[in-house]
Amino acid sequence: MRFIIFFAIVILLEIYSFQLIRTLSRGHWWKWVYLGITVLVIGNVFLQFYLNPNRGVVSGARDLAITLFLAFLAAQFIFVLVMLGEDIFRFFEGVYYSLSRKQTPDQSFLPSRRAFISKVGLGLAALPFGAILYGAWKGKYNYQVREYELSFNDLPEAFDGYKVTQISDIHVGSFDDREEVEYAIDLVNKQGSDAIFFTGDLVNNISTEMHGWEDVFGKLSASDGVYSVLGNHDYGDYYGWEGTREEVIALKKANMEKLYSIQKQMGWRLLRDENIAIKRGNDLLNVVGVENIGNGRFPKYGDLNKAQ
Repeated sequence: MRFIIFFAIVILLEIYSFQLIRTLSRGHWWKWVYLGITVLVIGNVFLQFYLNPNRGVVSGARDLAITLFLAFLAAQFIFVLVMLGEDIFRFFEGVYYSLSRKQTPDQSFLPSRRAFISKVGLGLAALPFGAILYGAWKGKYNYQVREYELSFNDLPEAFDGYKVTQISDIHVGSFDDREEVEYAIDLVNKQGSDAIFFTGDLVNNISTEMHGWEDVFGKLSASDGVYSVLGNHDYGDYYGWEGTREEVIALKKANMEKLYSIQKQMGWRLLRDENIAIKRGNDLLNVVGVENIGNGRFPKYGDLNKAQ
């Protein structure tokens, strides 16, 4: 049902935006170029999902098709929003002059105003289009280190100055540049942290995405170790498992067991509704790890009371 609603919205955007382009082009041929590009972008998404239906396997062509589609859709949305605002303004302007029986103002400036607003709309639409493309190809490797100093009144004295590096949402299935990822691991290690906390979403959908990456992420190191929890993407809930209900449950269980094994192989201490104490002399610092807890359509697996 959600797919039908989304598809209907896409079609409405396409129809409205094409009508705008056709009106603004004033008979020029480039409106057909726009239509052709639109058909190719949308058609390529369906083609790539047909050719690469297994979402557990990384497909550069499929990812590229999705990225172009989302960038194109975002640009269309902004452009339509701007032009729809112009149409609504013109509608109420016409109603006002009609009801007030005032003389309608000179309409000769409207084409130039609409042309100006359309150019503004196209300029604004280029921003999300460029941002999405940059984020997909370069932005995902634009690593940043942000440092924060936290204070707690009940922190044991032995842990004063304790340094933690927190990383999250790796989504390893989206990476295609091993050298860039290795650079990120080295960047984390250079922080010289006492502990590293990974807070979920190691994969996009299934554990096989980690194949070939175990040695890379296994290089993460800190004096007190690497601790991790699971994110909503780690449970395989978004993967299209096939089979009976019992078979799907068995497949998901096997997938999870493999993910547990991979994290153990990498030297990570996965905390599943449990806690572990880090010792410094006679002082303790308890690290509590809770399985994913989500709201709405997101599944709830965690039990905070059990973890404590």
